[in-house]
Amino acid sequence: MLIDISKGLKKYIPIILMMFLLASCVSLPSREQYINADYGSYPENYEQRIKDYFSNILRDPYSAQYRFHKPFKGWIYKAPIQGGGVDHFGWLVRVWVNAKNAFGGYIGEKHYMFFFKNGIMRETGYLSSSWESYFPDPQETSDYKERIGMLIDSEGYILDVEENSPASKAGILRGDKLIKVNEQNVQAESTQNIVNMIRSTQGIKIQMTVLRNNQEFSLEVERTLPTAKDLEVK
Repeated sequence: MLIDISKGLKKYIPIILMMFLLASCVSLPSREQYINADYGSYPENYEQRIKDYFSNILRDPYSAQYRFHKPFKGWIYKAPIQGGGVDHFGWLVRVWVNAKNAFGGYIGEKHYMFFFKNGIMRETGYLSSSWESYFPDPQETSDYKERIGMLIDSEGYILDVEENSPASKAGILRGDKLIKVNEQNVQAESTQNIVNMIRSTQGIKIQMTVLRNNQEFSLEVERTLPTAKDLEVK
């Protein structure tokens, strides 16, 4: 059962759903968990709720300066004492906070992550620099240039497709299996090789063939560069 809290839960580890997530030492959700994941409703009021949270814990909340990244799909883990494994899927929000200390000086930005699901919010704790590889700075648009808004596993199955993304608009669905990129068979390719093939495609249009219910579908994915609204850094 998901319970709302007012204090941080640093025992939870937030993991981002990126376009392509390479293998790591953390046990990832299974293909079945991904495809059937329930992320809940999009947290429309996330900025105000996070500000309200910090207004109760900062020494000088009126001095606080915030930078937000728009919500993205992700999950949190159970604590090891509870057996580990995925606890809940939902929406993650990155925020950078800078506020004055007792001496009236700004202490510098600190990076936090919040978890939302169907109106419930959890603060997952301060993220140390060791987590930066999982959470690239949203100001770095280069991280988004080849992004088409889908997550793929090592066997080519599409685990998730972001709403209104190039992949979604092209008709790619959860559970599809990617078998060709620009007419080249990728079924024996590694995830990284598939990423490289997509990135090396000239122009913004990519031809992809997916297998769905034993039928092949040829789809055209049109990449778009992120807008300031997409990055939503404030």
